[in-house]
Amino acid sequence: MLRFLQTRSGLIPKLSLAYAATLALIRPVAGKVSDRHGEAFVIVPSLVIAVVALIVLSLSTGLLGVLVSAVLYGIGFGCGGEPREEDKKPAIYASSF
Repeated sequence: MLRFLQTRSGLIPKLSLAYAATLALIRPVAGKVSDRHGEAFVIVPSLVIAVVALIVLSLSTGLLGVLVSAVLYGIGFGCGGEPREEDKKPAIYASSF
């Protein structure tokens, strides 16, 4: 797969754009759904979608598969969001060892 990515000029910015655009579009929607139905209603499916995105990426052999993976990962990460500041501290402490 690395050879495929190296032979296409400008592919990495396109993948980043697909990921970022999907992330920007899904976050407001996921936030409203999370406020209405609770965090677990959004976070659990987002984890599943992120795992599916990584599986698609590992199985992809062409540009379409990589782009689909970038979009799915944008949806998964966009719905899951970022952890709150107080939730980050134990992870930062544990990762320092």
